[in-house]
Amino acid sequence: MKYLLVAGMILLMISACHPAKKEIKNYYANNGRALVQEQDAGGVAVKATYLPVQWERILGRKNPDAEGEITFKLNVALPASARNDKTVMPAVSVDTLFWLVAGSDTLAAQFTQRIPNGSTSSAEYLTTFKRAVPSGTEVLYFVMNDWIYTHHKLVFPFQVAHINSIDSLSSRL
Repeated sequence: MKYLLVAGMILLMISACHPAKKEIKNYYANNGRALVQEQDAGGVAVKATYLPVQWERILGRKNPDAEGEITFKLNVALPASARNDKTVMPAVSVDTLFWLVAGSDTLAAQFTQRIPNGSTSSAEYLTTFKRAVPSGTEVLYFVMNDWIYTHHKLVFPFQVAHINSIDSLSSRL
């Protein structure tokens, strides 16, 4: 159900009348779990979302480097019990938390930013990598080597075929 809600939120961002809009909506409805993944690490919910290559254009921004980048949004949410204790999410530098494994290459993030969301029980991050996918690569692994919230290494596998499909659709908007 959470996957459908996130997919629905992404679809609301894509509100322009365009023939690709219906295709994107259908793609997320049928493949939402391939583009939005969630893991539980000791009660902390961590959700990784792949953002299509033209996600900034959908928001009205221009990024001339979009074709050469891969971007993920990550949400970390404390368990309900911690929320009641008035636990505050720490605000620290997170440049070294995220990696992208493409074939035998491991890429460090080009850009990582915490997204201010006004919540003390969750944190959101935007992470961008150079688009360097060796030919023949079937799966990209978005890795969070978390030493802040969960003390776990979380690995989110994303199928390159799904990434290429949603990128193709978003490029037609």
